[in-house]
Amino acid sequence: MAIPANHPMLKEAFGQQIYCPSIGGTPVSAYFRVPFNARIGTISLTPQGTITTADCAVAIAINGTTNTNLAGTLPVSGAAPGTAASWAPAILTYVAEGDIIKFTPSGASGASIGGIFAMNLIAG
Repeated sequence: MAIPANHPMLKEAFGQQIYCPSIGGTPVSAYFRVPFNARIGTISLTPQGTITTADCAVAIAINGTTNTNLAGTLPVSGAAPGTAASWAPAILTYVAEGDIIKFTPSGASGASIGGIFAMNLIAG
């Protein structure tokens, strides 16, 4: 029996982690595909090194369109390995199965400082 596209019995959260090779001086975007229809819960960024001179701003786009309600910042004062900055969308934001989410870091210093973006998706 095929599973319906809207997954009516799925009532759980899903945490997705995405590695980004550089959030520092030469930022690299990171992408992932949404596995089911969901509401975006919390978003976080964990640096793999220390940024020293400026905050790391994060722009997030859904299917190529930047959504300012999802933007966040990793403050330079808390940007060291083993720390994390997290935030929630300014307004409820929903995504559909198959949507592509793009995380774009900018403004931070340091070369080749990786980061791990995480996003909680709540089914529904």
